[in-house]
Amino acid sequence: LQPKAAIVWLIETGFLNTGKTVPEIQEHLKKKRAYDLPSRPLSMALLRLVRDGTLERDQNEDGQYEYKTPEPTKS
Repeated sequence: LQPKAAIVWLIETGFLNTGKTVPEIQEHLKKKRAYDLPSRPLSMALLRLVRDGTLERDQNEDGQYEYKTPEPTKS
């Protein structure tokens, strides 16, 4: 499984409706899907999805980035 496909699955299941750090994402994939993805490729896939607008990220109080799906824009 490619990291991007794993992240898309997380988006589709609603896991990323709230902010999650890379270690939280890794742990969830490992426990729920038995995918043990290294943090570097996972981080790169997350970054690409942030750049294309699929995800957004913010730093938490510990300085770690949390990734989540963007809130729908109000018109």
